[in-house]
Amino acid sequence: MSFSYSKSPQGITANWKDALSLSQISIIKIAPLLAAIVLTKNIELILGIEWWLLSLSIFIASLILNGAIIHSMHTLANGAQPNLIGSLVHVFEKLVQLIIGFLMSALLIGLGTILFIIPGIVLGFSTFFHIPLILLDGHPGFEAVNRSRQLVKGWWWKSFITIGAPGLVVLPIALFKYIIFSFINIDKYSQIILTELISCLFICYQNSTILVHFNDLKLNRPQ
Repeated sequence: MSFSYSKSPQGITANWKDALSLSQISIIKIAPLLAAIVLTKNIELILGIEWWLLSLSIFIASLILNGAIIHSMHTLANGAQPNLIGSLVHVFEKLVQLIIGFLMSALLIGLGTILFIIPGIVLGFSTFFHIPLILLDGHPGFEAVNRSRQLVKGWWWKSFITIGAPGLVVLPIALFKYIIFSFINIDKYSQIILTELISCLFICYQNSTILVHFNDLKLNRPQ
């Protein structure tokens, strides 16, 4: 199966279809990450560290691993063979800017939410693309947040539907998982593995949707 970015803007359904195609060819790339995520989730049990250090470790690990997934999928979309180690190294090089971008985005969303809930939602989707802008286009963190807002301007509703609607897939999956855990007696560690596996599978589709729509927005808003 092959995939490449579209050369012209697409409709929403075409975005989803292409994203699903990219997700399918990328799914094997997350397998090595699952063990690392599970280990991170259990690091408190293994090392007995404080909760705040655990939370910080999970945040940093999640940022790095998710960034590596995005970079690998982008490489696939450009017709090259991803290199997981190379993607991780690239993310480490951009880590400071990713943290700055995350903090700037979170600050804007928080202020918007405090003022009124709707502005928080608007700002959330307006700054949504700061991660690919940092990892793939080389923008610094602060600049990436502003550039994301420029890309989404005038295309907010399409961005909201394209990125938000596939998230509804998680609801029945979460309900199914809850039912399974309620009726089947499995240990906590197995629950963590199953939860993270489901999360990884969804992250793959979510990130592919983001990348396809990100490409669309850049076609509509050239540099």
